[in-house]
Amino acid sequence: MPNNKEKLEEVVSKLRRNRDDLLQEISGFSPADAMRGTEWSVLDAVRHLAPPTGGYHRYVTRMVEEENAVFPAYPPAEEIWARETEAARKVINDTIEFVEGLSEEQLDKTALRRGQQVNVTEMLDGMARHIAEHTSQIREQIRPRLGL
Repeated sequence: MPNNKEKLEEVVSKLRRNRDDLLQEISGFSPADAMRGTEWSVLDAVRHLAPPTGGYHRYVTRMVEEENAVFPAYPPAEEIWARETEAARKVINDTIEFVEGLSEEQLDKTALRRGQQVNVTEMLDGMARHIAEHTSQIREQIRPRLGL
């Protein structure tokens, strides 16, 4: 049975493959296509109405409390797409870089997640599966729905 360091090597390799697969899969999208689509869940819609930034409530409050409040325009699609794809790449790379230097003792650390004890390597494997799941979603559902 492999130890946590050996498991880590497998999981980091999977993270790299899944990162590369994701980046390859989204590389052909134009910013306009990446932001096109109408398939939201009920949760997506509700979450959109009450964003962490305060949304319209924040705007109305500022309008009442500030003289001549100015609200910035949304950035262009190209800027949003570049920022979000870079953020996804960066979080995966930062995670890989962080965990590659962990000791066996650190890899043994656990937390309770969804009622189950998981160690660092198991959490990383979950991250790798999550990336793969969304890459498949883009490839098998979103691309065809957009006719791409």
